Amino acid sequence: MFSQSAVFDDVNQHAHSLQNWPQEYAQLSSGKFEGFLEDIQLDSVRVFRERMKQSVVQNTHTPTGKISLMIPHHMDASDTSDQARQIMADGVTLLPYESG
Repeated sequence: MFSQSAVFDDVNQHAHSLQNWPQEYAQLSSGKFEGFLEDIQLDSVRVFRERMKQSVVQNTHTPTGKISLMIPHHMDASDTSDQARQIMADGVTLLPYESG
């Protein structure tokens, strides 16, 4: 088991904090970035929660062979990216992965 909790004041540091999960963020809104991450990894399940004070655009590569669901606390359903597959109107999204 692995777990971490961290607070960030840099958007890039936050983006690179998830082990084995490549992602990049670009801050869209002005102001100081504030982010928080909780990450728990078990043998076959990983759960993480992120909070960010500023709006960001996210580019991520879901780990190969993993099923990933994004369940936001608050989200406008019309804001889902074309690459993600929204499966419920309230924002639950299936994130695709690239097969090796």
